[in-house]
Amino acid sequence: MEKMGTKVQDWEATFDFIESALKSVKKTGKRNFYDYAADRLRVATTASTLQQALNRFFECLGGSLAFVDLKTVKSAMKAAASENAPNILDWIRELPQIAMAVAKTTDRKDLVSDIVKGYKEQTKEKSPALPKRKEFDIPIKATVMQSLSHGSDERAGNVTLFRKFSPLGCDVKIPFYSGNAIGGIMRDLLADHFTESIGLQKSKSSPPYRIWFFHLLYSGGILGEGAISKEFEKKLGGSAAGALKSSGVNEFRNLFPFMSLLGCVGKTPLEGRAYINNLYPQCKELSTGTFSAPELMCWEFLTKRDDFEGRSSASEIKKKKESDNDVDESESNKSMIVNTECLRANVVLEGGVDISRHTTEIETGALGQGLKMLQELGYLGAGKRRGVGNCIIQYSNIPDEKPYLSFLEKEKDNILLYLKDIGALI
Repeated sequence: MEKMGTKVQDWEATFDFIESALKSVKKTGKRNFYDYAADRLRVATTASTLQQALNRFFECLGGSLAFVDLKTVKSAMKAAASENAPNILDWIRELPQIAMAVAKTTDRKDLVSDIVKGYKEQTKEKSPALPKRKEFDIPIKATVMQSLSHGSDERAGNVTLFRKFSPLGCDVKIPFYSGNAIGGIMRDLLADHFTESIGLQKSKSSPPYRIWFFHLLYSGGILGEGAISKEFEKKLGGSAAGALKSSGVNEFRNLFPFMSLLGCVGKTPLEGRAYINNLYPQCKELSTGTFSAPELMCWEFLTKRDDFEGRSSASEIKKKKESDNDVDESESNKSMIVNTECLRANVVLEGGVDISRHTTEIETGALGQGLKMLQELGYLGAGKRRGVGNCIIQYSNIPDEKPYLSFLEKEKDNILLYLKDIGALI
């Protein structure tokens, strides 16, 4: 019973600190303050310990120490050093909105007690989240040299969270780098290489292709009625709506090996022949590393500067509007802060590529060329131009690219004739 009481006290002390931090902030802005604070709490709980999370929360809010009760801080730090701290952090990490509602409640003693009673403590000694799979056809290892950004669809205000997943049997969200993102980078690199190899000028602002073929080449296609030319439709499937004919598909696959390899959507989806798997970090949860998943993460606080020096500040725009209603607010300064959750430098990601048994020698060569260019590029993820994403990429069993390069040199004229026939060239 005494242990239960101590546990409740630790949870109460944590909520008391959150409430104290909220009271130390001057409430401004149009957005609901508690929604804003819940987003900051979600960001803060990406830290690996409760102590770090509470400190991060206070920093993110921009609170003032002058309005914080030091007794509350003392009790919270005691709770953060207790055996209950990991469970408190995990609960808040999963339920930041409810945690904010609890902290907002004035009389919450019974509420906190019910939460503690109803919360099943998480066992820290769990089996690996993922079993070790067989060796890939082409194993990939990427060592992060700078922090690596890879955004998820989770929202936390204007903050970008890293992409993560929660496998069965694991109560910690594990970061990963999407195989689809690897395929996207390789597709861009191979599209540029293909364009130059057939004697055209690569350009994303003024491409040598019609827009529908540009999307097919660089993005894998575009869905929608009438998205591609009638000539291309006829080549692939004749006159029947949505149909494909084997001769048309084979001709396309044979002339565009890298698109056949990665897949695309022309008249209907054309399945790719390379299976690019996600990259997972070496970590405790996967029984592949010494650090736990939360310890792999960091934050990058970056800024996007507005290079146009003729813009007005927000206060100047406000003054102008008082005297002149016809004021262009686009004059205001466009600098902005970009907060992004990243993988730390020195994190090692592991994954690989499997190849379909239907893949031709030339398609396999295209894969080898794509992987080689990706390795030479040495960047993954978003924010490449903001100082993040540099990686050392290593492979085993990388295919020989020579059959693909020889094919492009030999078939260049036939490819250009095909592109002309389907109305793909400008």
